[in-house]
Amino acid sequence: MAGDKVVVNTTGGEHRFDFVIFGTGFDMSIDRRPDLAALSPYFLRWRDRFSPPKDEGSDQLLNQPYLGPACEFLERDPGSCPVLSRISILGAAATLSIGPMFGGLNGIKFVLERLVGETCRALMLETLDQFYETFEKGLHAQKPSGAMGSTD
Repeated sequence: MAGDKVVVNTTGGEHRFDFVIFGTGFDMSIDRRPDLAALSPYFLRWRDRFSPPKDEGSDQLLNQPYLGPACEFLERDPGSCPVLSRISILGAAATLSIGPMFGGLNGIKFVLERLVGETCRALMLETLDQFYETFEKGLHAQKPSGAMGSTD
């Protein structure tokens, strides 16, 4: 303090302010999570899809995962780690991809419906050929007399 001013010394020199607000943030580094460490090199990142204007880049933000519609990880190089599409993340590291709607437990209700719907869609598409084959067999199968309201 210098009188009623807050003195802040930075690499850019000394600055004086009436008040200071410190944004200490929180750790969004998915690379330091032990449960994701082995998969982390395969994640598609924002830096792989977005180039910010000059002097507006942030390594912390550009290093965040670029997620799919079910908040699932996407592969940087397609085919390199297919299991990623089965892993969704809801948390600070997902903010750039899903927006500010996820602000903790009170915000999860806004993204949960999309996550469940997209996950169900992906599972259905994954087994669609088998479903269609079973459906076709059922259409052409001999029906017992009286099945489905028939009178024969």
